[in-house]
Amino acid sequence: AMALSNTGNKAAAIPEFEKAMTLDPSDDHCPYYLALIYDEQKNFKKSKELYEKAIKASPANPEPWAGLAMATMEVDGAKKALEVYARAKKMGIKDPMLYHNAGCIQLNYKEAEINFRDALKIEPKLYQSKAGLGETLLRKGSYREALKVLQEASRMPEAKGPKRAKELNGYIKECKIKLAPKKKKKKKAVVKPGALAPAAAPATSAAAPAQ
Repeated sequence: AMALSNTGNKAAAIPEFEKAMTLDPSDDHCPYYLALIYDEQKNFKKSKELYEKAIKASPANPEPWAGLAMATMEVDGAKKALEVYARAKKMGIKDPMLYHNAGCIQLNYKEAEINFRDALKIEPKLYQSKAGLGETLLRKGSYREALKVLQEASRMPEAKGPKRAKELNGYIKECKIKLAPKKKKKKKAVVKPGALAPAAAPATSAAAPAQ
């Protein structure tokens, strides 16, 4: 099954994986790799079932957890996918990408921030989570901390690509604009009534000048 799958003959690999699963129902590899094929075919309902089977066989393996969350997202939406991430956390799975992916689909900035920070605790040099945390802090309104995190992300090797660099620079610029001191509006001078009236002409004497 693996040979067929690796040489691109995925259709022929499917029955071989199924035969292997009947020979050893406790194996976690066959349902996992078969689920990947169904993912490619966009049959997420089927891959979801297989990821669950792989998890049952090997609960501590992070790979099927990540696959299950992705398939659940496609079948049932973000809320159910977040429940999968919560299950993985409860199981003590220490995979930074699990936390990162959970942060990407969180429904509020507070929870997203927690997940990105958890990912960075496991892998401090994970660019995706560093950039994700920076953007989350920016959207949350924590501009000073967002600027610091985004600048750290911009110095990472993964940020050197033109697309990523442009995106990060845009966020950094946005932070700086938000943090820039606001110019005080000049007070308009209040003109008192009659203040701008023309000065009165000097009084002239009716008497003729002395000769």
